[in-house]
Amino acid sequence: MKMKLAVSILLLAVFAMPVVADDVDKLILDLKDPRASVREFAAESLGELNDTRAVAPLIPSLDDEDLTVGCTAAEALGKLGDTRAVEPLIQVVLDDENESSWVQEKAAGSLGRLGDIRAVDPLIKLLEDPEVRVIAVKSLGELGDTRAVDPLIQLLDDEDFVVREAAIVSLGKLNDTRAVEPLIQLLNDEDSMVQSSAAQSLGKLGDIKAVDPLIRLLGDEHELRGVRMEAARSLGKLNDTRAVEPLIQLLDNEELQGSAAQSIGKLNDARAVDPLIQLLNDEDSTVQRNAAEILGKLGDTRAVDPLIRLLGDDDLVLRRLAVESLGELNDTHAVDPLIHLLYDEDRAIRAEAAQSLGKLNDPRAVEPLIQLLNDEDSTVQWNAAQSLGGLGDTRAVDPLIQLLGDEHEFLVRLGAARFLGELNDTRAVEPLIQLLDDEDWAIRAEAALSLGKLNDARAVEPLIQLLDDNDSMVQRSAAEVLGKLCDTTAVGPLIQLLDNRSLMVRVEAALSLGELNDARAVDPLIQLLDDGNWGARQQAADALGQLNDTRAVGPLTQLLDDGDPHVRFHAAEALTTLGRQAPYARPPSTS
Repeated sequence: MKMKLAVSILLLAVFAMPVVADDVDKLILDLKDPRASVREFAAESLGELNDTRAVAPLIPSLDDEDLTVGCTAAEALGKLGDTRAVEPLIQVVLDDENESSWVQEKAAGSLGRLGDIRAVDPLIKLLEDPEVRVIAVKSLGELGDTRAVDPLIQLLDDEDFVVREAAIVSLGKLNDTRAVEPLIQLLNDEDSMVQSSAAQSLGKLGDIKAVDPLIRLLGDEHELRGVRMEAARSLGKLNDTRAVEPLIQLLDNEELQGSAAQSIGKLNDARAVDPLIQLLNDEDSTVQRNAAEILGKLGDTRAVDPLIRLLGDDDLVLRRLAVESLGELNDTHAVDPLIHLLYDEDRAIRAEAAQSLGKLNDPRAVEPLIQLLNDEDSTVQWNAAQSLGGLGDTRAVDPLIQLLGDEHEFLVRLGAARFLGELNDTRAVEPLIQLLDDEDWAIRAEAALSLGKLNDARAVEPLIQLLDDNDSMVQRSAAEVLGKLCDTTAVGPLIQLLDNRSLMVRVEAALSLGELNDARAVDPLIQLLDDGNWGARQQAADALGQLNDTRAVGPLTQLLDDGDPHVRFHAAEALTTLGRQAPYARPPSTS
């Protein structure tokens, strides 16, 4: 079921554990092994382990006699994200005597990932090399430096459509209006992929000069469906109401109506409401579904009654979309019809109705949702608990506490633990503390997070004990919450976590120590500035800035020469907080 999959993905996203590097030193030694296969494996593994101790040893491997090893080293240096590799990689891409373009190609790709503008001019020079220029074009787009705009515009006339398309995509990322007119011209290119990419990039650039050309492309029935579809999508991004009527005309086009409807939803123009309501009665179920979904996004309550009428439709998907949109429209006329659906025979409808009722924020839904906590389907129970948490009505506290027992399914117990934290009622404190001993790590972690929201001092000692849990995600959750509870009893135990083998735990401990603002943490956090992972060094710098202790000035100043741009930037920010003038550090690229 959709909801179960979504919850599973959520758990993975929240509680996923990264690889811990215990064998970096051995892999570094393997870079000098006489067997090329061993050196290649070592280089690849070091790139995945995210430990910057590997940067300096990997740099000589760029010149390995085995090309595969050199390629792997170049790629690994890009993954590590340390700018000490920039100059060596630049030397590789500029080496005219290189026997193969393979290593140059990997080096060019890594320079794009590293986000250092020193690579711009070397990569521009590489545009003249037919074997590696496509990678150079892509990397220039990642670097976000407008010096690349004119050279990339020149490539829009290249005879190779792959080069033209790559240049178009990169120009879309550089966000420079000089590219608008050349890209508009490419809407008439002979290659449909080039046309589609040009339309997509024009949408990203956000210049309304592209609106009329895109509308013309949209209405040209001789163009391929994919090209017109991309024009429709970009018109939705440009936020210009000239596109509304042309897009409405496409709502009866079977091939394009989906893209048109999505863009109409983004434009949020009331002119589209009545045409979309009419499409709710279309003979094609796909058309009906698209209309029902977009009407929820438009936020116009004229759609409420037509959508309510769909709640009895035979099409299960259409009914579910109508329920979802009614939740988005925030009109309490939908409350009673949605409450009625809590007893529907289909569990997907019950689950969606429960979720929409939570959005409508009407107390009439509280008692029916409490009853739904006993549903036979765990996803329905989860949605009911979530909505009760959102509604904030303390009538739900005792029923949710009853669901914490181990006789219930895991998903139900997890939801009860999570959403009790939203109700801000101290009756939940002791039951949640008891869950800190649960055999399931996810339950322990969720109980800890909810205790943090309840902000009750009774939780401090149990959470300190939880810092010794055998699961790093539980330790991380406990560390996070102890920082929010503002009890300095936790300072000593949190300091001990700065040596934890898990990066997540070290980072969270540093964050909480900064929030607790206790001078005992200064020296341990200074030691963390030497951590092998940039994330730990960055968080240590942030925490030291919060602690406002001059002992940190010297170590933070040394960190301005760190190989990672994130670390340098946060060190400079911390020094500024401490009242020291630091050289300007360019914020790291987020592209």
